[in-house]
Amino acid sequence: MGLPKTFARRLPGHVTVEDLRRMAQGPSWRAPRLCDLSRESPGTAVPGLSRDKSFAGRAYIAHGAVYPLKEIKLVAIAPYMDELANCPHLATLESLDLSGNHIGTAGVRELASSPFLTKLTRLNLAKNSLGPDGLRELLAAPWLSQLQSLSLAGNDLDAATVNELLDEPALADLAELDLANNDLGPSIAEKLPRSAIGCLLRRLSLAGNRLGPGGAAAFFTADRLDRLAELDFSFNSIGPAGAAAIAEAESFESCHSLDLSFNDLEDAGAIELANAPNLASIRLLNLRGNRIGPAGARALADSPHFANLVEFDRTANAPDGFAIPDGSPKRCAA
Repeated sequence: MGLPKTFARRLPGHVTVEDLRRMAQGPSWRAPRLCDLSRESPGTAVPGLSRDKSFAGRAYIAHGAVYPLKEIKLVAIAPYMDELANCPHLATLESLDLSGNHIGTAGVRELASSPFLTKLTRLNLAKNSLGPDGLRELLAAPWLSQLQSLSLAGNDLDAATVNELLDEPALADLAELDLANNDLGPSIAEKLPRSAIGCLLRRLSLAGNRLGPGGAAAFFTADRLDRLAELDFSFNSIGPAGAAAIAEAESFESCHSLDLSFNDLEDAGAIELANAPNLASIRLLNLRGNRIGPAGARALADSPHFANLVEFDRTANAPDGFAIPDGSPKRCAA
């Protein structure tokens, strides 16, 4: 009997009988996924492990001790968070990606209680339905002070609880923070760069937080952005006024990657950026989907401040005359 079509579509073309046998014996056989199939050679494979170091279901709980890892992505783990938290082989992890698992408040409570995350420095909890209560559970974790990178994107957080995070002394070593798609509003843009954590960040994402022109003005008028190297400010409808605030920022010279896609900049905003000498260090610039026409495109192309630009995404704008200084296809995303 052949495999059901809905099942077969989820398997790679090179799957073997031995692959299927190993998958059937694994703890997550009822929900087969591509990452249930090890692609290493027979005899050295760890059941449930794929090349991108991701495990499905309880595979990591069952087999993680066989192949100690420093970084891993776990999928379909929400029902087993209590077991995961009590796995001694968590002690080898430096980077843990749980994104998209919707572990909720109860799940992050279990994770926070784990005594084994003694080396963890990078944690991705994006899209996990944490909410304010889940974030508070995380802030109570005894290993919180180890974190250098934290992603909380898409978790229905509120500004009040994020303010608690920004005031948390245990996060003094945090260098990367992702708060994208939490609809936090403009108040967070005023608080963050003036907080003890915010002024030390090297990478920051505030994409999709409904910041608007006011939020952009509050953020970029802060004089504590000296360390920020990568900023994602996309999908915030900052408009030409927000671009003007960027152009006037006094402590923005260290930034080399700036994402302003889908912000309604239009020609006026593009001209503001083109005339901004504080953007001379930018090497990666994303202005996708900003309704920039020929006038704005011409100003950007003629700007003397983008000499260091190596990647420029200007897709989904007016097609006429849009180029960067040397017109090189390698430096322009059409």
